[in-house]
Amino acid sequence: MTEYTNMAEEVNTITKDDVKHWLSASTAIVTFEKADGSMREMTATLQPEYLPETKEQNTNITRKDNPEVVTVWDIENAGWRSFRINRIKSLLVE
Repeated sequence: MTEYTNMAEEVNTITKDDVKHWLSASTAIVTFEKADGSMREMTATLQPEYLPETKEQNTNITRKDNPEVVTVWDIENAGWRSFRINRIKSLLVE
């Protein structure tokens, strides 16, 4: 396991691509501050075996990518969640 703590102090060194890379290969316990100021801990991943099957949709909706926000699969709550990189307090990669 690798633990990254005090992320707020190291926000310039951690990128969205870093987090996506780690979560694509493993699961992690992410602790972050929510928009309302409360703390949240979740077991997150982007590993394909945990993700729900996607249905093909024929839509023309294109979302603009926000480099400050990571969308992940919350294993415990079985749903998509997102958080801002600069609000991460710790990330324990399993």
